[in-house]
Amino acid sequence: MSESHLMAKPKVGQASGQLSGAQTDASHMRNSSTPFDRTLIFRLLGTYGTIIVLVVMLAAFSVAEPGTFATVGNFRNILNDMAIGTIAAGGLTVPLVAGDFDLSIGYVASFCGLLLVGLLSFNQLPIPIAFLIVVAIGAAIGIINGVIVSKMGVNAFIATLGTGTVVVGLNLCLLRWHPAPA
Repeated sequence: MSESHLMAKPKVGQASGQLSGAQTDASHMRNSSTPFDRTLIFRLLGTYGTIIVLVVMLAAFSVAEPGTFATVGNFRNILNDMAIGTIAAGGLTVPLVAGDFDLSIGYVASFCGLLLVGLLSFNQLPIPIAFLIVVAIGAAIGIINGVIVSKMGVNAFIATLGTGTVVVGLNLCLLRWHPAPA
């Protein structure tokens, strides 16, 4: 339909500069529908974009490799591989919600994993005791970060970068300055 069909002709006795209700509705719909649709699309993509991409990727790989990708064993492996990252992301959510960022989380996770292995293999501690010691040390490092940021007023980015550097030094001391085998 052309634009002239959408606009009503002026009624008898109506000045040509005035628009009837049908004309204002048609021009409003024509002018505002595109930006509204774009805004809605951007809002949906901003909110659900990651989930949409995940579903598209799952569908694409399931179609491309149905015998290997879409299996229970593969999904179990994916979930096992994601476990540590998911736990770290959950811990990182608290400072992010507060408007801060914790750069030391990867360093602390590495240190705690290395410490746990050392306590279990070299000191032969029982698993629950070694686990509690490592969680307590990780929590202590987190409390130190929190005190530096909240009580001393140091920017969280700088404070956690410094704490992370100290933790890397502790990792190296624990390894006696030899990198851990991959």
